[in-house]
Amino acid sequence: PGVDLAFTQMIHSKNFVRDETFRKTHMDLWEAGVVYPKLLPTQLECLGDEVGQLEDLTQQQPSAPLMVQLAGHDVDMVVQAALMIYEETDGKLTGIDLNCGCPQQIARKGNYGAFLMERDSER
Repeated sequence: PGVDLAFTQMIHSKNFVRDETFRKTHMDLWEAGVVYPKLLPTQLECLGDEVGQLEDLTQQQPSAPLMVQLAGHDVDMVVQAALMIYEETDGKLTGIDLNCGCPQQIARKGNYGAFLMERDSER
């Protein structure tokens, strides 16, 4: 059981570096916490004996192996975000992925993802 590799959600580097609230709400590098008490009685009934297996989720353990996916166009900001995440996780990451493939309009607006290739490098 388990996974071979897990990725975080895409984390916008500039927001991560500059906004403490963003960091707290997007630094989701841990497995889910207690799940079963929040379920409705009918949901618990449907789960039956499997509810006992959910108790393992009460122990917060780092997801591993874990890749953190960063987005951004400012090299210094991306590096700073990567270093902050590395420190926060005590270096227990498999790697850091730079999102170079996102074709969404928000990526065009922010000049990251696939749109990094549409401009010349400043460095």
